[in-house]
Amino acid sequence: MGLVHWAFPPVIGGVESHLWDYARRLDSAGYRVTVFTGTGGPRTPAAGVDVVRHRLLDLATYRASGRAWNAWWTARLRTAVLRDFLWREVRRRGIGVLHGHNLHHFTPVVARAVNGIGKGRLGSGRPLARLHTLHSLWRDKADILAAEPCMKWERQYAVSDFIARDGREVLGVDARLTYLGIDGDAFPHSPLEARVPGRIVLPARLIPDKGGAFAIEALALLRQRAHMLPPGVDPHLVLTHTPGALDFHDERYGYRDRLDRLIREHGLDRHVEFVDGRTVDQMPALYAGAHVVAYPSIYPEPLGLAPLEALCVGRPVVVTATGGLAEGVRELGGPC
Repeated sequence: MGLVHWAFPPVIGGVESHLWDYARRLDSAGYRVTVFTGTGGPRTPAAGVDVVRHRLLDLATYRASGRAWNAWWTARLRTAVLRDFLWREVRRRGIGVLHGHNLHHFTPVVARAVNGIGKGRLGSGRPLARLHTLHSLWRDKADILAAEPCMKWERQYAVSDFIARDGREVLGVDARLTYLGIDGDAFPHSPLEARVPGRIVLPARLIPDKGGAFAIEALALLRQRAHMLPPGVDPHLVLTHTPGALDFHDERYGYRDRLDRLIREHGLDRHVEFVDGRTVDQMPALYAGAHVVAYPSIYPEPLGLAPLEALCVGRPVVVTATGGLAEGVRELGGPC
C-alpha cells in the first residue's frame, strides 16, 4: 500500500495527522506501507512503515524556487521525473494500491505522474489501483484544472458530506462519503482532574481562517462576565503556534502581529498563551489540560479532526457551524 501526500509529520495538520494514524493502523493490520511525501526529515509512525521523500512532492519546490527554476523544469519534465521515480518504487516494493490525499490541489504534476504509472502493469499482471481522498476543495479555476488528472481514478472518497456535495457540484465527481476516524488508543480518555480550570485551547494552525482573532474577542467577553463563573475558574486562551505547518495561501505573514495587537487592546497579555506546535504524540496532553476546546473556524471547514480528537480525550468542544464541522460535533447548545 502506498500513501501519497505533500506533507507528513513532523509537519502537523488534519491530513498529516490522519495519515499518521492511517499508516500505523494499516501496518498493525499486516499491510506493508510506504508513505511518499515532500516533507524533509519525516518521522515514521511504526517500524513497518517506510516514509520516502521526493522534492517534487514538496510544495516549497513549486512555490519558493523562483521563475528560473520553473522555466527550466517544465511541467512535462517534472511529471516524467516523478513518474519514473514512483514507478520504480511501486515495482520494487510490490505496491498494488496507491492512495493519494489532496492531490487535486496546487499542481497537476503529481496526479499526472500517477496516471503515467497507472498505465503500466505490476509484476502480477494486475494494473495499479489508484484511490484518492478529497480532504478539502477550493473553487478557484487553477485548482479545478489541477484536479482533473486524478478525477478518473478507480475511486474517490470525501471526508464529509459537505466535501462530497462540493465534489459533485464543482468537480462533477461522485466521491464516496468516508468519515475519518480517530485512533482511540492514541487519544485515550483523560480524567477531568487533569484539566486546568478555565483553560480554552484552540488546536489549529495560526492563520486567520482558524478563528484566532474570534477566540480572543470571545475571551475578552468571557472575562468581562467572570463573576458569573464558578470560583477558581480563570478564563485564559492557549493558541498553538506551528511554524512548520503548511501555509497554503501565505496567510501567516503578519498575522501573529495582528493577534498581539488585539490582545493588548483588550488587556489580555497575561491571559493568552502561544505554545509551540505539538507533535502528533503530544496532542493528547494538550487536550487533557483543556477545560474546553474551541474550534471557531471562520471558513467552511472540511471536517475538523482536532475537535474529534478532543472529544476522544473527553473534553467538551465548541465549534462554529461552518462546512463539515457540525457533522462531527453533536449539537447540545446552539450553533455559533
